[in-house]
Amino acid sequence: MTIKRIRFLQELLDFVGMGGRLHLAWISSAEAQKFVQVVTEFTQKIKDMGPSPLLALSHGRPGQGFEASQTTERSPGAGWLQETLEKPDERGDHSSMREQIRTWLHEGELDVFLGFKEIEGHPLPYLFSKASLEEVDALIIEAPRYPLETMVATMVNSQPGIKLGVQGDETTRKALNVLSVWNQVSPESVRVLDPADFTSEATGRGRSPESSEPGPVKLQLGLDSCMGIESVHAMDQDDRIKRWMYEFQKCIKCYGCRNVCPVCFCKECSLEHQDLISTGTVLTEVPIFHLVRAVHMAGRCIDCGMCEQACPANIPLRLLYRKVNAIVQELFDYENGVSSDQPPFSILGDKVVLEPKPIQ
Repeated sequence: MTIKRIRFLQELLDFVGMGGRLHLAWISSAEAQKFVQVVTEFTQKIKDMGPSPLLALSHGRPGQGFEASQTTERSPGAGWLQETLEKPDERGDHSSMREQIRTWLHEGELDVFLGFKEIEGHPLPYLFSKASLEEVDALIIEAPRYPLETMVATMVNSQPGIKLGVQGDETTRKALNVLSVWNQVSPESVRVLDPADFTSEATGRGRSPESSEPGPVKLQLGLDSCMGIESVHAMDQDDRIKRWMYEFQKCIKCYGCRNVCPVCFCKECSLEHQDLISTGTVLTEVPIFHLVRAVHMAGRCIDCGMCEQACPANIPLRLLYRKVNAIVQELFDYENGVSSDQPPFSILGDKVVLEPKPIQ
């Protein structure tokens, strides 16, 4: 388990420009000379690398002078919701989908169906039931992106045996797979109904946010999720750390990325642990806040992109978590939302299949 976590952290730290500063060596209490050798070599390596780039943070936050007006921000949400309310069925006739929901509720195959309904001008999560089948006509098909999966997990755990249907898509299925692997939901108690199954057009939460090219300031100083992982690796380490620190320092610690995540379920969140993250302060611990969350995304993230959509500072969270997923897949051959086995960090295994990296 230790070597799994260290190898993962080494790859992640390298991606954000802090590679080479974490080392693992197996040393028994009887190997004093080896201990001295390893400590001496690693200490010399750190000295050769020079001061930690994080020391610059003690002299002021990097990236000062950021002007949001000079960057291209992504904000599909407002227009999307307006389109949802004004033209709910423009993409196809979904009467058969509503009829299917009514049938399941009437015949008792479902106790409730979790979807969206317009309430006082807002599309909100809503439970449709047999008691009011006529309300199914008000189901919003072109639904906003919202983590219904967390509601599903809460309902299934609080009401064992409930037969629940939920409006979703392939992303929803992946999220529920992850929650099932982590023992948060029971697969047989949830049925996903995808609007795309009732029309040839792409609909619902599965539609990706419209991408736009980043502005000149972001291209010069920061990173963007339209860049590939390999593009980031092609940068030298100093450039990577400067660009990531520029992005991380914009965080206002709103916790939007965590709150909107469909696979966040911890009852005690590490992002509120006083020994790691100081709650109640506006300035975010850079880069601890986002690295702690990135570590927790290992074995969970399904690349839905809702965290980045919710981020008011336009931090390329999706790029960071895609690297997390790539590390997990490369080291452990594990794909979140698809693999049905336990995630690699939750099991000890019967043998060590990784080796510590040498000091280079």
